Amino acid sequence: SPYPFLFTVGAIKPRKGSLYTIRALALLRDEFPTLRYKIGGMCNENLPYVKQLRSEITQLGLEDRVEFLGRISDETLLELYGTCTVFVLAAQTIDGSREGFPMVFYEAHSLGAPVVSTYGFGSEYVIKNGYNGFLVSQDNHVELADAIRKIVSNPTLRESMSKNGREEAHKHSWDDIGQHYLKAYDEI
Repeated sequence: SPYPFLFTVGAIKPRKGSLYTIRALALLRDEFPTLRYKIGGMCNENLPYVKQLRSEITQLGLEDRVEFLGRISDETLLELYGTCTVFVLAAQTIDGSREGFPMVFYEAHSLGAPVVSTYGFGSEYVIKNGYNGFLVSQDNHVELADAIRKIVSNPTLRESMSKNGREEAHKHSWDDIGQHYLKAYDEI
């Protein structure tokens, strides 16, 4: 990419945490003047949450830094995973609604994207803090900004996390999982 960017994909809902990523981007604006945020996924402009995101973007002066991509093709998705600086899923538990275990972590890792996410919902199973990404507390855009900063400001760390993420994703390929199932069936 000609500029560094954060990427999130999925239906635009409060539990995906895009609001926190937008707030983190605002904290990083001066330090990384070309850093942007791309959000892929269905975007119904009439939903209150989308209106809230748009309002926050305007209030923070990030109109030229945040892009809603809408639905994207598989080819575009792979390209974005492969070229983003950091894949971010700042998942939140809201009114008992929480994120299920997201396969996007393995998808992003398989294409070399370091991942920043929040604790809970099984994210600790995939993301090893400082190894292939970072985990932060929910409801904390300052911690989120700090984690993003560590990766964006350190190309060597980013490259190491990219390599480690690919290795982690490979351990969970369908071929590898199939072998585990066959071994379990043999033992039974």
